[in-house]
Amino acid sequence: MIVRNFHKTDTKTLIELFRETVHRVCCVDYSVEQLKAWAPDFIDDSVWESRLEKSYALVAEENGLILGFANLENDGNIDMFYVSAESQGKGVGKVLLKHLENHAKDLKLDKLTSDVSLTARKFFQHSGFLTEKEYIKVRNDVEFKNTLMSKKLSY
Repeated sequence: MIVRNFHKTDTKTLIELFRETVHRVCCVDYSVEQLKAWAPDFIDDSVWESRLEKSYALVAEENGLILGFANLENDGNIDMFYVSAESQGKGVGKVLLKHLENHAKDLKLDKLTSDVSLTARKFFQHSGFLTEKEYIKVRNDVEFKNTLMSKKLSY
């Protein structure tokens, strides 16, 4: 597995990976209505491309197949963090997170934060993140349970 920087040409593939992961993996914690609001059929490529280009965005791939992706904003917020359904539990998330942590340290940040789904919560807890608050997030007029988590960085 290699981890590389995001390229504009990845956008459509990342959107597909996101949509499939949400619908296949997160269905244990969220309703069909919530999944459709979170990962709808139409997602504007240009919005995602801009979002990823404005951050430190990474892609994990093996033999040309994208296994996952993540991005870190300059303030230490992990905006997106998704691993394909087929690659869950195989260390892809751990590797991506390590790269984000190293970049955050290069930026001299004190901590990482992320709005974490119920499904991803265990992964982040096992990675040293603590719950700051649980809250209700609204996306496309649909409510979701979500968690704000953070991890202090040590140098």
